Amino acid sequence: MEINKDTQNRAESLESLRQTIIATTRKWPLKYMFKFVLPDNPEKEAAVNALLPPNGKTSKRASNQEHYICITCVAYMYSPESIVEIVAHATNIEDVTAL
Repeated sequence: MEINKDTQNRAESLESLRQTIIATTRKWPLKYMFKFVLPDNPEKEAAVNALLPPNGKTSKRASNQEHYICITCVAYMYSPESIVEIVAHATNIEDVTAL
C-alpha cells in the first residue's frame, strides 16, 4: 500500500495500515520497517529523518538516475499508533510516499 499527501481517502489508508498492523501482530515491541521514497532533496530528506525513531537503523539508497532516494528505517515500535503517526507525518511532506 502506497500512502502520500495526495492519496485519495488518506485517512482511510492510514486506518487500514493501523488495522493491518493490529491484525498481523501478536507481540510488542514489533520490529518494523519504514520505507519512504522522495525526491533527492536535502531538506525533505532531513525532514523525514527527523521523524524516524532514534533507536532505528536507517539507510538511504538512490534511484538509478539519482532523482529519487529511498529511506529505510528498521526500529522496534511499541504500538500501532506510533507507527501510523510517523507514516502520517512523513507522508504529509510534499512528494514523500510511504511503501
